[in-house]
Amino acid sequence: GGENWTNNTGWLSDDITTWFGVQMNDSQTRVVGVSLPNNNLTGEVSSVITEVLNLDSLNISMNLVTGIPDFTVLSGFNKLNVADNQLQFADLENNIGSNGYIRCRLHTFIAGRFGI
Repeated sequence: GGENWTNNTGWLSDDITTWFGVQMNDSQTRVVGVSLPNNNLTGEVSSVITEVLNLDSLNISMNLVTGIPDFTVLSGFNKLNVADNQLQFADLENNIGSNGYIRCRLHTFIAGRFGI
């Protein structure tokens, strides 16, 4: 975890089940979600996160994120919250699924960005 994060408890320790913001499956064997809203994350999210094959959700809202990878490579991924970051609409385009929708809370993103 980032040393400047608001909460980086347990990050990079040997026991991933203790990492702050990481959700595991019922048997505690696979990461299925990451939730780090308002945690002082900055910069681009590394594409390494798309190697977490069972990841189905990511909440990194209310941070200073400037770029995100293509989550459409994860077949079970279906929840992305990137509201209130430093992203532009173009940063979300790589996450338009084959069915034509963006996998994120786009309304919140647009409302926050344009004062709607």
